[in-house]
Amino acid sequence: MNSSIGQKNILGWGSYELWLIICFFFSWGLIFLDAQAVSYCSALIVQEFGINNTQVGLIGTVSVGTFALTSLLVGAMSDRLGYRKKLLVPCLLLCSIFSALGATTHTFGGLLITRAAVGFFEGPILPLVMAIMAKHSSENRFSINCGIINAGVAVIAVLIGPTLLTQIASASNWRMAFLGAAIPTFILGIVTALTVKEVKVDINTDASGKKTSILANLGVIFKTRNLLLCFFVGIFGMSGYWSLMQFAMLFWTNAGLSITTTGIVISSMGIACIFYAIFVPKISDVVGRVPALAVSYFICSIVPFTMAIWGGAPITIGTYILFGGIPGAMTTMYMTIIPLETVSPALAGSVGGLILAAAQLLGGAIWPIFYGRIADLTAGYTSSMICAGVLFFIAASIACFIKETNPKAVRQARKEAARAAKASA
Repeated sequence: MNSSIGQKNILGWGSYELWLIICFFFSWGLIFLDAQAVSYCSALIVQEFGINNTQVGLIGTVSVGTFALTSLLVGAMSDRLGYRKKLLVPCLLLCSIFSALGATTHTFGGLLITRAAVGFFEGPILPLVMAIMAKHSSENRFSINCGIINAGVAVIAVLIGPTLLTQIASASNWRMAFLGAAIPTFILGIVTALTVKEVKVDINTDASGKKTSILANLGVIFKTRNLLLCFFVGIFGMSGYWSLMQFAMLFWTNAGLSITTTGIVISSMGIACIFYAIFVPKISDVVGRVPALAVSYFICSIVPFTMAIWGGAPITIGTYILFGGIPGAMTTMYMTIIPLETVSPALAGSVGGLILAAAQLLGGAIWPIFYGRIADLTAGYTSSMICAGVLFFIAASIACFIKETNPKAVRQARKEAARAAKASA
């Protein structure tokens, strides 16, 4: 970090550092909008293809499954090869191209193939983006930088996206909505190619000075307590997140809301999501990473439980709008901030990639098969919401056992321990 030294200072950020934040804010927001396009248009896709909830879950499984695979492999590869941008730009361009191709398909099988390709190229983007950001963040700015980038999801994919895509889909069809998500991503890929600089990565080496293997780098994670706990927080947290998000559109429309009204409800939740995406990492600088992560996930559990109990009642809509955006703010905490304060920056791609891969593969690819089947068997979405609440609660419980990594909190704890030892001497 601290490579912003010597840059023009703008509100405390280096000029290039600030540009990276802006660029990655839009890149990650658009990528997530594209990933959620199927969910936002699910009611229309179900109607056209005549598919059931299990098949809706299968769409999520193939796209998130390939997402998980490449987030792991490419993240680890970037640590091994020593560069980030050369991998990031092709991923941005190709995921937008395959998303656009998905708009041309007229069979369920074709949709599965194109969404699998989209997930394949989306997977590496967040680990690569955060690894670049870690290299260029000013001192004590990394957590807030991560929060702002993640807020791109809230602004673009949650606040603007649902209303925009559902309005496009209602006025035309879901295919045009897919194009509406793909074209801006392609443009951002070109902007990234032209303006973002390649970073020099300090490649991890063994005692003899040789590059450590990808497997050796990944092995560090399973030997480190914090990383292992983040690994499981990610799995349960992401499982709860997808349980809530993938069926949110169907839940609300099944409760009697129109597709456009549902889009507005989800977008309204996005306003609070923007706040949480920045507030949670920032407050973690004050209270510590562990309290911020654990308490946030405990609050997350309230939302699906309320939906399961009261259905489409006003209290349910209000709770969803106020707190439904919290799960999306957690990714940077367990995938980026805590892990990168635990291990060397040389492992940034491997660590972020493996945790994200596990979270997406088990929570976003395999779990949707089960909750889609549960929804079919129970003829409703109440059971899916109960599952989401339980999963969030488990994630919160695991987070309580993470060792604090916030430098300020760690220093304070050491001072207090020293004072206590001195007093007892």
